[in-house]
Amino acid sequence: MDTSQDLAPHPVTNDTIATATETRTVHRCEKLKRDGTVCGFYVGTVFYDGGWACAHHRPRNKPKDPNTPRRLPKAPVTDLKEPADAVRLAAWAAIQSARGRLPKQYASAVLDACREFRAGWALAQDTQAADELIKATCDYWKALQLGDDRAAQAAQRTALDAIGELLGHRPEASTTPGPGYELGEKDPVWGERLA
Repeated sequence: MDTSQDLAPHPVTNDTIATATETRTVHRCEKLKRDGTVCGFYVGTVFYDGGWACAHHRPRNKPKDPNTPRRLPKAPVTDLKEPADAVRLAAWAAIQSARGRLPKQYASAVLDACREFRAGWALAQDTQAADELIKATCDYWKALQLGDDRAAQAAQRTALDAIGELLGHRPEASTTPGPGYELGEKDPVWGERLA
């Protein structure tokens, strides 16, 4: 038996598709594309609403599920650069969660990230104040060793401001020395007299 003739493809027309084992009748999609031409796609066509339609031109069979999550609201802040940004984002997440627009897990993650950012920001500020205190203290002792009283006073004032920042006091910058900073008076920090 000669099998080469059985496996030979059949001639293809617009209405049939030949395979190695059988021939099927196909129907091309009769729906119009956006440019006004007939689609003509033949894969997966079904008779729908009085005409043949491919998967692209027939309505979806899936009804909308009421439990499908909605699109999440857009956050007001995309980058955390200052503590005010973190506060704004945390307030937004709390409000959206309370209104039921943001899942509680998402809101909790946002709040935790904002809390961590604010803690890191405070630590960075404290580290900067500590660095300023160390530098000002070194400048103070160098100025005392060199006998430069004005430089010692300026370094002492800078050191006191850094200490105030570390303790949470944010004094306004002052260019004039306060009481206890005059030459010949007792130094309020170190207890020695300035010459």
